[in-house]
Amino acid sequence: MATIVMERIGRVFISLQQIREVPRMLTDAAPSMPGTIRDTEVPYYFRERYVCTGYRPLYQNWRYYFLSLFQRHNETINIWTHLLAFLVILVRLQQLAETVDFVGDPHSWPLLILILSSLTYSAFSAAAHLLGGKSELCHYTFFFLDYVGVAQYQYGSAVVHFYYAVDESLHRHVHGIFMPAATVLSCLSCLGCCYGKYFNHSLPTWVRKVCQVVPSTVAFFWDSSPVVQLRWFGHLVRMPPGRLPREVFQARPAGRRPRGRPRTRWRDYISNLAWERLGIPQSELVNVAREREVWGPLLELLPPRPDTG
Repeated sequence: MATIVMERIGRVFISLQQIREVPRMLTDAAPSMPGTIRDTEVPYYFRERYVCTGYRPLYQNWRYYFLSLFQRHNETINIWTHLLAFLVILVRLQQLAETVDFVGDPHSWPLLILILSSLTYSAFSAAAHLLGGKSELCHYTFFFLDYVGVAQYQYGSAVVHFYYAVDESLHRHVHGIFMPAATVLSCLSCLGCCYGKYFNHSLPTWVRKVCQVVPSTVAFFWDSSPVVQLRWFGHLVRMPPGRLPREVFQARPAGRRPRGRPRTRWRDYISNLAWERLGIPQSELVNVAREREVWGPLLELLPPRPDTG
């Protein structure tokens, strides 16, 4: 019995010795990774304001930059956030493909465009932050691709909002200009970001911010305009008493109404829109909109606009 116990203790001791050797074995198997350097050791176009250390050395082989995925440096968080987003979206696409016919159902194509644009955007961004530190050419090439990914993601968002969430009355007025305008704004957003990036350290800060932020902001408001009225209504009913927008919304003018057909109030328009698109009756609309946790997901899951074709 004692012999058996001693043998088992010896095996455990050997196993612990082998486990202790694992870090050394991994170090020997992996190539030596150069450490990070300070901002004074990299060219000016690599430097980020207020980031003084954590830069990777330039002109290393491609293997080093791919392996730096597992190294701690100034781009680690940027790389992993975009990479994890890419994997999550890819898994979600696989799940949707089991229930949605993306090939045979044209009504699902806007959703497919959004998913593919999201995959492209996250992949380009991960590549830019992972490989953009190799050289000046790689830096600008990969980050310009990143901005292309952002622009086509903006376009994909516009497609989904227009074909799934736009109201019928709004659709009649903007169907000829909405998508062309979204295309132009996406291109301007890409060009503005590229221009600001290339002249990052030669332009005043406010000029660079205007070039990068203004086109993207205009594109955001234009692309989300099909659902902005419902979002504003939810914000309006959640305002505390005394706020001017809420008081105007709840006001009931006194006096006699002129003869003729009553004008459609914005409240009536929103009530009809919520009933047609969300199935919420007028009597429950305000109570539902007050619940931010309920109202937000409802707008994200707006059913497709009926085909008037």
